[in-house]
Amino acid sequence: IGASQFNCLCSCPKIMRHRIGKQDIDLNPSSTDVFGAHNHSKQSVGTHQEERNLHNGVWIRIICILIFVTFSLLIVDRISEVPADSVLNPGNKLSEIEKDMFHAPAPSFVTIVMPSVVKPDARPLRLTNIAKTWGPSSNAIYVVHSTNEFPEAERNQVGKSSITGHYPQILLVPEDITVDMGVPRLEYVIRTISRDVDPDFAFFVNDHTFVLPNNLCKYLREQDSSKDLYSGHALKGKPDTAFNSGAAGYVLSRKTITDLSEY
Repeated sequence: IGASQFNCLCSCPKIMRHRIGKQDIDLNPSSTDVFGAHNHSKQSVGTHQEERNLHNGVWIRIICILIFVTFSLLIVDRISEVPADSVLNPGNKLSEIEKDMFHAPAPSFVTIVMPSVVKPDARPLRLTNIAKTWGPSSNAIYVVHSTNEFPEAERNQVGKSSITGHYPQILLVPEDITVDMGVPRLEYVIRTISRDVDPDFAFFVNDHTFVLPNNLCKYLREQDSSKDLYSGHALKGKPDTAFNSGAAGYVLSRKTITDLSEY
């Protein structure tokens, strides 16, 4: 190779390659360094962009969670402003908040707590726990065969010495109606409730049922006590019969109670 040709090759280092087998090796180290640095710069830019996108996504999620929590607290605070007793107890006047929420006067209703066949020996404990939880706000009336089942209400009996507006009360079944006489007991309870209490609605449950009075009250506001109502969780019996579950509870309107008591 001549000197002039050698100088020409040296002045064009990008085309100086040496072939070894099937691989071409670039003999110009400066070219390798330049392109290597350029590729590394592109990777760094891409990595920073991904990190920014990730951080932005995290902040968006945090802001959405904060908005959701704020609205949830506002809703809970709105509901808590409604006094449970004024909504549920019959005869009480509605506050402005209640009128705004329900747009109707509160119906008077009572919850009739019937004896359960499940662990009858534990009934006094169940009645005590009801009195500590949902009983007062649901206007609970305990159907008992003895005042020993709930002695705290011995002087608060339906048809005898009941204190109006104070619950739980007890409804004492006559001695000639025994524990195993379910139908005669129910007939006596319906007649007594119709005569001595006369509510717009009566909600019949077992003593192992947990009542949510706010839900019940909202449902009853849409009902008419002057019309027949037998509402609950229907169970199918024979092909032509159906009845509502006593454990889930069922509602009778004043008209239905009156008709049954006169039957």
